[in-house]
Amino acid sequence: MKKMLFIVPALLLSACASPQGAFIEAPAEYGLYVASTNIYFDTQIVFKSEKTGELIKARVEHPDHGAIGYLMASLPPGRYFIYSYSPNPNVSLDVMASNGYFDVQADCFNYGGELDFAVDDKGVPSYTDSSRIMDLEQFPSKYRKLARGRDICAATMGKPNERFAATDIAKLMSL
Repeated sequence: MKKMLFIVPALLLSACASPQGAFIEAPAEYGLYVASTNIYFDTQIVFKSEKTGELIKARVEHPDHGAIGYLMASLPPGRYFIYSYSPNPNVSLDVMASNGYFDVQADCFNYGGELDFAVDDKGVPSYTDSSRIMDLEQFPSKYRKLARGRDICAATMGKPNERFAATDIAKLMSL
């Protein structure tokens, strides 16, 4: 019985430490930002909060060991900029751009679309973003299940965030 007392707090602590933990524990205070990317390694993307200037690391993972990477982060509502990304574990590239922002709403699955990163022939990093809410149907179940029964917010780069009610999304697609 004494062992169980130590296990429960550890499980709660690990739930909050996961990328979706804060969103699940306090959805009124956090939104969940999820996007896919062409980064081929398990690395990170760093966001910068417009409001606080805080740098927030989001881990790129490849849950199905494929070429598509997925990132997920619980973020307080507000505007964020892509600050940097790591195309591989040994390199970090700064990519601050005036239109490189996305907005996050609380109690919403904020879908950031597909982020495509590149480096031009002069070594300047850049990215593009395409977003179709329907693409969520192709995401691994680990991510889709977090969107079930929730409002979906289109967190497209450089555009205002648009919220879609969970009931409307359920009519349009299967998560």
